Amino acid sequence: MEWSFTAAGPVRAEVDVPAGSIEISPAVAGEVTVELEPSHPGSTRSTEAIESAEVSLEGDRLEVRVGQRGRRARLFSRDVEVTCRIAMPEGSSLSVTTASADVTCAVALAAFTANVASADVTLGRVDGAVELVSASGDLRCESAGSLAVKGASADVSVRRVTGPVDVKVASGDVAIEEAGSSVQMKSASGDLELGSVTAGDVKFDTASGDIRIGVAAGTGAHLDVTTVSGELRCDLPMSETGPESAALRIACRSVSGDVTIASATA
Repeated sequence: MEWSFTAAGPVRAEVDVPAGSIEISPAVAGEVTVELEPSHPGSTRSTEAIESAEVSLEGDRLEVRVGQRGRRARLFSRDVEVTCRIAMPEGSSLSVTTASADVTCAVALAAFTANVASADVTLGRVDGAVELVSASGDLRCESAGSLAVKGASADVSVRRVTGPVDVKVASGDVAIEEAGSSVQMKSASGDLELGSVTAGDVKFDTASGDIRIGVAAGTGAHLDVTTVSGELRCDLPMSETGPESAALRIACRSVSGDVTIASATA
């Protein structure tokens, strides 16, 4: 099924799909389109869920909801897998709720939030906040204004974050190529990597993963690093200047992982 709406500008999209996939693409100017189809042709439950779906655009709020709500909804949605394709303007915001629908977005967003049980998320540029709560699933993002991730089992990979970063995962690797502000990462079992940082507070905590932090050229850093049974390596030039002059403050805690602090590579 397909829906088409006229939009004066960016929209605030709220998408709730139980399982399948959610694909976001750029829209033709002044238009928003939504397409829903069973991920597996011939699925009766998926077809019924699409026929009863709530799809609307009121003002700048786009709402796409597939499936019922409440306890009966969880039973009903167990075999529902839907492919949801949305074309919307650049600069829109996206909020997703799903059990296991992978999200792929090829549109530059103003902001992104998601609550997923088991799904991967792939984003391009997000000018504002990226917020993800995930039981299991990976996040890949080109750039974000800020980043907040909480997950049980998740790998996180982001090229650039201009604002604060707060990532907490029980199991998974976290890698950010470039950060422009404070960074906090915590993983019970996973490697933590920050390619380049220039200022702010950097706090890393891992039990059994390795830590690697790259400090941008010309940046003074105050270090507070502890590892119980891992190796510590620091390639930064030492200075007798007091810590109050440092633009960057790094605190790392590791039980059995190695810690490396080095100059960021260009």
